[in-house]
Amino acid sequence: MNLVRALYFRVGIAFALRRYRRAVRLSGHYTDDALHWRSVAEILIAKSKSPTSNR
Repeated sequence: MNLVRALYFRVGIAFALRRYRRAVRLSGHYTDDALHWRSVAEILIAKSKSPTSNR
């Protein structure tokens, strides 16, 4: 994994998790927005661990 790709995933995951925590904090429970950002983070984490994903 090259450095730019690794940085892209780290920034994306951090952003998605920050949005997820913010949505939960503002609403007090899991809303559609919070669940969306959690799934985005999970997808990015899975792609960052997959050696064959070049997308």
